[in-house]
Amino acid sequence: MYFEQNRDKLLAQIDADVFMVVNLEDSDPSCMYYLSGFSGEGVLLVSAGDTVLITDRRYAETARREVPGLTRVIIETEYAAETADILRQQNYGRVGFASKRISYWFADKIITASGADIVPMADPVAMVRMVKAPAEIEKIKASIQVMETALGRVMEHVRTGMTEKEIAWALEREMCEAGATGPAFPVIVAAGENSALPHHQPGNRPLRNGDLLLCDIGARLDGYCSDMTRVFSVGPPGERAKQMYKTVLNARRKAMETIRPGRSGCSVDAAAFDVIIAAGYEGLIAHRLGHGVGLEVHEGPRLSPVNGETRLMENMILALEPGIYDPGFGGIRIEDMVRVTRTCCELLTGYPGEELICVG
Repeated sequence: MYFEQNRDKLLAQIDADVFMVVNLEDSDPSCMYYLSGFSGEGVLLVSAGDTVLITDRRYAETARREVPGLTRVIIETEYAAETADILRQQNYGRVGFASKRISYWFADKIITASGADIVPMADPVAMVRMVKAPAEIEKIKASIQVMETALGRVMEHVRTGMTEKEIAWALEREMCEAGATGPAFPVIVAAGENSALPHHQPGNRPLRNGDLLLCDIGARLDGYCSDMTRVFSVGPPGERAKQMYKTVLNARRKAMETIRPGRSGCSVDAAAFDVIIAAGYEGLIAHRLGHGVGLEVHEGPRLSPVNGETRLMENMILALEPGIYDPGFGGIRIEDMVRVTRTCCELLTGYPGEELICVG
């Protein structure tokens, strides 16, 4: 029923008789799952009359278990040719597809072989996915709980001399032991000067007294993601680090105060970064405020001057991650997840972040 409702919402938003989702070699697992509950590879044809899953023998049993109510076509040959045959046989009118998610090669073969009226659309499933259903929100909250449990367990044992890689491996292990199917993205652990690199890859840099330690983690549970960043001080923090942290925290608070239905993502971004700029850190901004979180760790809406015109709506789930990055010294990023409510927003992440916590 949950997936059927998602399909109905999609069809109500598009001008097409059938919508085609292609997940081959992990090209679009999120939209495939959102519309069907299927975790394997294949092509999904969504229409008001019937929804057809085209897959191959590798996933035949998976399809039987996961989507028993869908029409299933198990193919022996190439996906594009088989899909074109079905489109031609069914004599669909307009066939929509997400041009952002399907390769030109696949789309061209479908257009050439099927003779159907193929209609490229930007990314309509992603637009529908922005507003979460209650069941999705509960899954995201469960993912957050796993993530925060893992971070708490690992930080209890962090000591000087440990390397970034050791901490990253420990975080991944603890998330899995707490129930996650895996990390939502490669864990970022950055020590000292490396914390000034927003997407630093953990290395063999050991922790030293006086370091800032940035941990950006997320768990994947039942398909849904979480995302949070915390920065710690290895030993007592200096005034420079404390001032940076205070500024970023105030920016995150300002973002939360600004969020409400009807506001644009870019206006929330501007409110947060006005705080950072007013404090004198304009030259140390490396990215914008945030993004949606769900089946993908980065999805709409964007909280940014670029593609940030989308108006916020109740039950959107957002990650707010203002940051300051000072090359050679370190960076501060405080990332929290919130739910847009009828009048403001609800903080979903509960791991302490109101002050720069000492570890080690």
